[in-house]
Amino acid sequence: MKITDIRCAGLRGATPEGGWSNELRPEDCVHTLIAVHTDAGHVGLGSVFTNDALVQASLALLEPLYLGESALEPERVSEKLHQHMFWLGRGGSITHTVSGIDIALWDLLGKATFFSEVLDGPDLDALALAAWRVEYDRGATLMREEEDGDSLMVIASGTVDVTVAGRSQTVATLGPGSVVGEMSLLTGAPRSATVVALMPVVAYRIGKQQLQPILDRSPSLYERFAAMVEKRKAEVERVYGPGVGKLYLSSRSQLVAAMRGFFGKAN
Repeated sequence: MKITDIRCAGLRGATPEGGWSNELRPEDCVHTLIAVHTDAGHVGLGSVFTNDALVQASLALLEPLYLGESALEPERVSEKLHQHMFWLGRGGSITHTVSGIDIALWDLLGKATFFSEVLDGPDLDALALAAWRVEYDRGATLMREEEDGDSLMVIASGTVDVTVAGRSQTVATLGPGSVVGEMSLLTGAPRSATVVALMPVVAYRIGKQQLQPILDRSPSLYERFAAMVEKRKAEVERVYGPGVGKLYLSSRSQLVAAMRGFFGKAN
């Protein structure tokens, strides 16, 4: 998923009084929204405590650096923007604008992941903060069939090959925004496939420890996750063939029972 455009819009007309000797007028702008657009049609939103004209000027300066960049690597892209603007000094409108872009990229990462159909904004934010970034060289194995696991990975950049023992051909080739290992995260089941990097890969790993508090607060999410996985199974079978559906448990009720057992909510 690549960045194709970043736009901004200033907010005017309703800034609350701040107790200053010269209060802001309705036509003044001190808050600006940022929208990061991608080639996949997803849009991430951020905000900047800066006038929109200054943000627009900063975006024009930053544009050669962010166009075509991965929209799923907020840490790397934001650091790249900061480092290339170092010669202009830290702080000020450019730094504020980069911070707004960073917020929008994290928003995109949440919207593009496995969890976006099930969790609300605060829970997505909590998972995004808890995820850890991992890198793999070409040919490295991200996960191996039958090995124990309790986490999934969201591919941020690069592509991976998914294979299953007994099948002569690759099950799937996955790229940015794709998820691998979801059944191990949800049920503690051994890895159902081997995943190998076809090129250098950056991924974000989310484990049981990060998901546990969210499920403890909202037990109804077990059913919602099961429904989402059932939908995902049907989509995978439609694209890659019915045999791939065997990577998932056969029914929604089985998945709910397995999740409750794994997360200690069997009763």
